[in-house]
Amino acid sequence: MPADAHPVDALEQLFALEDSSSSPVKVAITELLSIAPLPWPLDKVVQKFKAHHSADSSDRIGIMLKTCMDEVRKHAAELQFLRETVSAEEVARREAALKDLMLDASRKAEATRSLERVRRIGMILATSAIESKSINEDEVEEMMRVAMSLSDADVLILKAAIQLFDQETTAKSEARNSISARAWMAVGHQTGGIAGDELASIGAKLQSFGLASRIQGMTGDTDSFAILPRGRRFIAYIGTIVGQQASGGL
Repeated sequence: MPADAHPVDALEQLFALEDSSSSPVKVAITELLSIAPLPWPLDKVVQKFKAHHSADSSDRIGIMLKTCMDEVRKHAAELQFLRETVSAEEVARREAALKDLMLDASRKAEATRSLERVRRIGMILATSAIESKSINEDEVEEMMRVAMSLSDADVLILKAAIQLFDQETTAKSEARNSISARAWMAVGHQTGGIAGDELASIGAKLQSFGLASRIQGMTGDTDSFAILPRGRRFIAYIGTIVGQQASGGL
């Protein structure tokens, strides 16, 4: 590939060349990462990543890394400021943490069928690099695990329930469970009619991952769900609520 090619453009060209029998991305992803002008700390991480990552990895790893790189580049100035203001020890710790997380994200991407879920894993990795606070590796790994399992509909309902709760909270002063229950029952209208057993099933799934909690007895015989702070944190990690505070809770 030309030495002066923009790495994102080059990666997109590689994807365009793929067919069912051969994947140039598998061969070229390491080369691409080596020339990509990534901001710290991912520039250092990539150097270490290359030593652990073979050229025959799944195309899904390339998609995950492209998603991550695209997002990280949007925050290059913030990352440069962070690098200049934290201690040398913190710089080294972040680089080591992100190396491990990149390897974990690659394994998860390789094992994930849905490309949208793969992209969410990439967004979670990018968010962990961008945030100024120290990286919580256990949390990031768990969020990536959740991303492997949540469908588009699950994420849509989670996002809609948070938005509706916030709208109701701004407009009215009521008990949080009452607002949560009403917001949950209204998500079907905002998400193309997901309701009934399907909505209840999604709520139970979100609860199983610690993203929501069942509320009983507030909507007749139908259970509703309150989104937990962990659910908000997941949405913030995957970047689907612009400006949403990651630490907020219902």
